[in-house]
Amino acid sequence: MPSINEGVIEFAKARVPLAHAPGRMPGASTPITLAGEHAVCNAECLAGVALVQPVSPGAPVPYGINTSVLDMRTENVCYGSPEWGWVG
Repeated sequence: MPSINEGVIEFAKARVPLAHAPGRMPGASTPITLAGEHAVCNAECLAGVALVQPVSPGAPVPYGINTSVLDMRTENVCYGSPEWGWVG
C-alpha cells in the first residue's frame, strides 16, 4: 500500500491541487495555546508545500489549517468550538 506522501507526489505530478490541512487539537497533539497550535500546523502545511514543489514546481497547493480543542474532562474533540473561526 502506498504511503500518504507517495499519493501526494502522484497528485503533484498530475498538477491536481491537494489541500494539506492539518487538523490538530491544542492540548492533545499540539501545545495547548492557540499560538503553539498554529505554529505546529503551519510547519505541517509548509512541509506539504516542500513535498509538492520539487516534484512539480508551481503546482497549486491550497494552504490552511483546521483546528479544534480537546475537552480535557471527556477527551472528546469540541467540534464547532470558537477556535474554528480564528484560523486562516
